[in-house]
Amino acid sequence: MAVIRYERMLSVLIMAAAMHLGPVLDTFAQINPVSIGNATNVPGGLALGVVVSNNYAYLANGYDGLRIYDVSDPTNPTNVGHINNGGYAEIVAVSGNYAYLANREDGLRIYDVSDPANPLNVGHTNVNGTGSRPWAFGVTVSSNYAYLANGDDGLRVFDVSTPSNPLDIGHANDNGFSFSVVVSGHYAYLANGFDGFRIYNVFTPTNPVNVAHSYDGGSASDVAISSNYVFLANGSDGLRIYDVSNPYYPVSVADTVPDGGGNADGVFVCTNYAYLANDSDGLRIYDVSTPTNPIPAGYAADTNSGGIAFQVAVSHAYAYMANYNDGLRIYALQPQLSMTPAATNLLFSWPAPTGFWLQQNSDLATTNWITCTNAPVVMGGSNQVSMPQPYGSAFYRLMSQ
Repeated sequence: MAVIRYERMLSVLIMAAAMHLGPVLDTFAQINPVSIGNATNVPGGLALGVVVSNNYAYLANGYDGLRIYDVSDPTNPTNVGHINNGGYAEIVAVSGNYAYLANREDGLRIYDVSDPANPLNVGHTNVNGTGSRPWAFGVTVSSNYAYLANGDDGLRVFDVSTPSNPLDIGHANDNGFSFSVVVSGHYAYLANGFDGFRIYNVFTPTNPVNVAHSYDGGSASDVAISSNYVFLANGSDGLRIYDVSNPYYPVSVADTVPDGGGNADGVFVCTNYAYLANDSDGLRIYDVSTPTNPIPAGYAADTNSGGIAFQVAVSHAYAYMANYNDGLRIYALQPQLSMTPAATNLLFSWPAPTGFWLQQNSDLATTNWITCTNAPVVMGGSNQVSMPQPYGSAFYRLMSQ
């Protein structure tokens, strides 16, 4: 954990990492993802999708089905639940006490996970639909409806107000190959492969209406939305960002060069950061506080684990990666601490991941670190704390809660 030293008399900043001291050269805060936990995959398992709810990570694990891990200690993910009803688990969504599994040719499975150690299959539906591969690849749940990205069958809508009896009530197919879907307000945003992405008005779930379409190269495999922006994991095109303040006229506002020769498979957006599962390249993090100008803010390679980053979820100060043959891999998102002296105060700031305390120590030779009681204020996607300037020297660090 990096430490910042403040010397009042000299009014200089010194960054201490281990025994090395040197000047602070960076101009904006970064996030350093550090691999801290791994659940090595079981025979036959291929981690493709992950979602985190409370202290549990739900892993869509290919032919192995659904696995549930207790991640209350992220350094030691513990498999507590497992269920397999055939099919090929692609993506999982959790809403309330239920997990919804996009299970490829098996369709949609619904599990009661009120007891994560004992998941129970309570509902199932398989719609043959249109096309040669009407397979469930992606799912999201909004209100009493499950929206299914159903391969070359397009978008399916199910009434899941009674999870034991999901009802197929809506359908739209405008070509392409549907991999992922997210819903915000009255609109569903569909990652539709080489067709790009499509926007559907789902105010009437029984009649989804395609209101917009955009294709700017690549192959859309995953989609996330934050505020008025859509973030598309767009294959060889990298991360592409659209302004959808008018859902009828999406505008491409930014695109990242596919870093490291990766292939953008999955995307997750939290506060002002976009986390990209970049296939064999690993995890890429972008500062998207200005969506028209995404800035690289962190990177973790998969070269040591041998995995393939397919999907990522972020909860508090941790990123959870569905890492294919490597299983579930967990990264601590260690933010870099910055400090700016003012007239009588010191302003500390660090990137948006929550779950960190600012601590102070007067002497690095001791372990007498004191947690600062000043509560962080979120400003522009960063956590900020103002502290009075100490007399003499003082050392500051961030520590995970």
